[in-house]
Amino acid sequence: MKDMEKQKTLLKIQELEETISPLKFEQQLDNEYEKFKAKTWDRKRAAKAELTRGIDRLIDIVKSPPDSTPFIAMGDGKFGIKRGPTFTDKFAKALYTRSQGAGVRMHYVSEFKTSMLCCRCKSKTVKKGRQVLCKVGCQGAKRDRDDNASQNMANLTHHYVDNLEWPTEFQRPARLPAIN
Repeated sequence: MKDMEKQKTLLKIQELEETISPLKFEQQLDNEYEKFKAKTWDRKRAAKAELTRGIDRLIDIVKSPPDSTPFIAMGDGKFGIKRGPTFTDKFAKALYTRSQGAGVRMHYVSEFKTSMLCCRCKSKTVKKGRQVLCKVGCQGAKRDRDDNASQNMANLTHHYVDNLEWPTEFQRPARLPAIN
């Protein structure tokens, strides 16, 4: 999409170069650039507004039960190498800021092993595409990998809120000190 817009703009520039004087060409070029900047700015503003509306709807849903403590748990998304801020980082930051202002507690959950262990019996699962298969405790129960992980994160959050500790099966192994 952006490449097509860029090509169209370049074609317009070539046409203008061939047909008008250098002064008019520069004025026309400035005009095209201003239009391009305005389009880009409008897209960014629209995306930010949509993000804000989505977060406000989410907070309204969480706050809806009147006699409960509103709480949001979100995966920390720390997999592998980080290559700069992602949409998830921006969403999480905006959600955290809005939730604090609305009186909603928010907690980041480590996603370590959440899709590898069965959400019911905590035994190791076998991956089959988008499914996980629990062969030990649940006698062959199949679940969607993301559903299993999200249920594990919900269980982890409940456990942490109740006990103020992380279950041992979901803790990262301690790093050994370097040997000199």
